[in-house]
Amino acid sequence: MKRTEALNPGQTTVDVSDQLVYAPTKELQLRYPEIFAKYFAIFGQLHIEQSLLVIHGQLIEGSGLEEILTENKSSTIGLSAVVDVNNIKRARYRLQIILCALFIKLREAASVSETDLSPYDWLTQKSKENASLL
Repeated sequence: MKRTEALNPGQTTVDVSDQLVYAPTKELQLRYPEIFAKYFAIFGQLHIEQSLLVIHGQLIEGSGLEEILTENKSSTIGLSAVVDVNNIKRARYRLQIILCALFIKLREAASVSETDLSPYDWLTQKSKENASLL
């Protein structure tokens, strides 16, 4: 806080930290509000990424992706690796596998339609057709 005041007088100090440091920092801030009045603590990137992966997992759960992954023989790590997010590296890896499996399914669907469109262009065209039906 002293460094922030010396460099930018009047600016609120912002502290970015992960769980091990964040919890005692917030406790000190709550116990001594007069000292930490111009102090703002936020979660670090690890916790932000972890929260985002939990949201991805919640969106994926029950969407039928488990069947797609089983069909493509890529069930090396269960879908719970994304939902639980106990291991960030494993959750990232699982999301990459999911995206690859979805792209394979998209490519298959585009090739069955007998058009010369790329999978992305085919999907865009189908999305517009379905939107006009609504």
